[in-house]
Amino acid sequence: MMPLGEFWSAVTWWCHFFEGRVTAGPRCLADNVALHGVEHSPHLVGLGADVVYRRPPPIEARREWARRLGLVLVVNADYDHLQPVGWLAG
Repeated sequence: MMPLGEFWSAVTWWCHFFEGRVTAGPRCLADNVALHGVEHSPHLVGLGADVVYRRPPPIEARREWARRLGLVLVVNADYDHLQPVGWLAG
């Protein structure tokens, strides 16, 4: 599993490169429930980040860089969710 520092280094690079900002990172269980997060959300242990952009970059570029950085990219209507490859969701 990707160490916490490595994950946040990748997210910081991601936001710089794609002109994004993190809108959700680590959260407590109560917040996760209130936000309808999944039971084993990576946000609960600091390994989940939701990102919005000034201008959404091409999806192909985001997919390629997620792969290179060892991240899973989950595209939502108004934000992207990032987590380490290998995280068992749900």
